[in-house]
Amino acid sequence: MRCASLAPTLAALTMVGAVTAGCSSDMLSATPSNVSGSRTTPVSGGPSALWSTAVEPIVQPRLPVLSTGPRQSSIDLATTVSLALARHPEIGRASAEIARSGGDLQVAESAWYPKLGYTSSFGKSSATTASSADTASVHAGLEVNQLIYDFGRADSQIQAARAARAQRSAEFVDTEERVALTTSDAYLELARAQALLGASSRYLTALVNLRTTISIRADSGAANRADVHVAETRVQSAKAERIRSQTRFLTAQARLFQLTGAAITQVIPPAPMIARLIQMIEAAPASQGTGIAAAEQATDAARARLKIAQASYYPAIGARAAYTRPFSNDATTATSTIGLTVTGDLFNGGNSAGRVLAATGDLSAAERSTSLARLTNTTEVAVARAEIAGARDRTGTHDRQLESARNARETSLAEYTIGKRTLTDVLNAEQEIFRAETDRTNADSDANLAIIRAAAARQVLIACLSQMRAQMRDHM
Repeated sequence: MRCASLAPTLAALTMVGAVTAGCSSDMLSATPSNVSGSRTTPVSGGPSALWSTAVEPIVQPRLPVLSTGPRQSSIDLATTVSLALARHPEIGRASAEIARSGGDLQVAESAWYPKLGYTSSFGKSSATTASSADTASVHAGLEVNQLIYDFGRADSQIQAARAARAQRSAEFVDTEERVALTTSDAYLELARAQALLGASSRYLTALVNLRTTISIRADSGAANRADVHVAETRVQSAKAERIRSQTRFLTAQARLFQLTGAAITQVIPPAPMIARLIQMIEAAPASQGTGIAAAEQATDAARARLKIAQASYYPAIGARAAYTRPFSNDATTATSTIGLTVTGDLFNGGNSAGRVLAATGDLSAAERSTSLARLTNTTEVAVARAEIAGARDRTGTHDRQLESARNARETSLAEYTIGKRTLTDVLNAEQEIFRAETDRTNADSDANLAIIRAAAARQVLIACLSQMRAQMRDHM
């Protein structure tokens, strides 16, 4: 009788192990759409009919309001970044800075073009003799000025403006990389939360099924009633863990919504792009990096401004032609003037010396900023490489941990049925599987994030995303 009463229980325990063992690491990409609702599936007939007992549905937190943007059921990283670049205000600001620098360059280049102007005056002229009366005085004229030589002042202004425009262009590229990095970070966080939500859902499913089986054993007298309470405690803890994972998913979803304007419900694992990024990082020269080109152009602009300040000690030589004609009752003949002009300061109270001193300080600061940009970039890449290596080692360790935990779960489950193991051993083995899945997900996500950061530091993130989108269009 005792053996006969244990037969259904053994069959149920065997199916619990078979179902939970089937949850491989490939299921880490589970999304809320396939892990919601009740955590058991009733099956009619056979020992699995024991699972048809009522199971409490998992509480679903209320979703945030994301109806203001287009809904994307599934999206890849390249598309996500392109959506963010199309709407991010930093991109528009950087583009406006480029347009402004183009206007400054046009102003600087105009120094070598002739300046055509006009003059006019209206009034009265008073005579010095008593017999003369006041007469109306009207004069009009044209004037042309052309710069001939200014000891490098105009050329230096053009060089400074060109360097400033190149600096703004480099800053635009840096801004794109930063926006892409921020969006990729949010994307990877959503992918991490998506995987953790799947792991917590599988953990809860396994515990609910195990609780059901323990209840059957307790009803048949094969287990203590205390085991049911122990299992129930673990189930409630798993429910809280799943709610925590779902909250994390919704938080990451809201963050990505703010960047892209799209309500993204599922992300595609970025494995192909990650592999391509690693190749591009290794191929990128050490001199290439975010912030380096802009700092170098800022140094060139500061060097040109120093030349402008030094040229202020010297005069500017030009040519001038003028024609003036009076329009009055006693008008005299029109006058014409043509000749060279020399303009400069005999004394300006130390203005030129002060400008040179300030420009020298600006140049020194710009050169140190360039060195700092190179050092910062090199440090970011080195730190990212160390994080990548560490995360990959962790991933391998957690893979072995997961395999060992699954074997331990199967052994504990089998020995529990014959009284050689306690329920705590079975529950601990199940918890170790969940912990190994969670740790592996975090390690894999940390490695991907470190690769993204290294790519942004080497300024290859946007280039890689563009290549991936081009390949996608070719395959469509």
